[in-house]
Amino acid sequence: MKSKSEKLYFTGERIIPELENYFFREHISRYKLAIKYINEGSDLLDVGCGNGYGTFFLSSYVRRAVGVDISDEAVAQAEKLYQLPNLSFQVIDKNKWPFAEEFDIVTCFEVFEHVSDPENLLEIIRKSLKNRGHLLISTPNIDVFGEKLRIPFHFKEYSLREFVDIVGRFFVVKAVFGQRQKKAWQKKWNFWISGLAMKFPILMRILNWQISRKPKRYLEPGYFERVRTDDNYFSTEHPESADYFVLLCQKNTT
Repeated sequence: MKSKSEKLYFTGERIIPELENYFFREHISRYKLAIKYINEGSDLLDVGCGNGYGTFFLSSYVRRAVGVDISDEAVAQAEKLYQLPNLSFQVIDKNKWPFAEEFDIVTCFEVFEHVSDPENLLEIIRKSLKNRGHLLISTPNIDVFGEKLRIPFHFKEYSLREFVDIVGRFFVVKAVFGQRQKKAWQKKWNFWISGLAMKFPILMRILNWQISRKPKRYLEPGYFERVRTDDNYFSTEHPESADYFVLLCQKNTT
């Protein structure tokens, strides 16, 4: 792998691997969950790939991995950081969607709550999947991430019933997982720190200064496999009260 050391900045909108904190581990946990539903012959599309670390991680398990995002900056960072023969990144326009029935699986983690038209998002994902292809999609629980936190980058948060209802109009929902954090104090601490940093620009600058001094361990071979994610777990029991909802879905046109 060719890699270039590119400076990434945390703004609260996207996770960056330099954080190496609760939020980073919970994001990587979802990509590790996806491994169960792919194989080395799969073609994978990662919608809302951000700076590409999750797409890169899964590229080791599939034939082809494509990461897409609406952010020019995020895709530019991904292209500079992660270069493999079976891996590519694209800036996309939802009105000029370039894929049609090309992929065996689509991952779409923590994107649903950022868009004003989730039905359009689901429709273009559906068009991208082969028949009987799978979608793994997640969103935060409104009871955890709603009025209490008021995350400025979220257009809307959802209850489990709302989430399943909307996604179920486009896909067969095969399984509903709840993602939880074993150590609740870590979640509260990271929410508090991140909330302060987003509220006070000076704290965000200090946080990014600390991040810039960290070694870029995520560029080391096997780094993401070594990231401990045992403080996160997925369960189909009482998902409505979990921190996040993750749906395993299937496209079925027959």
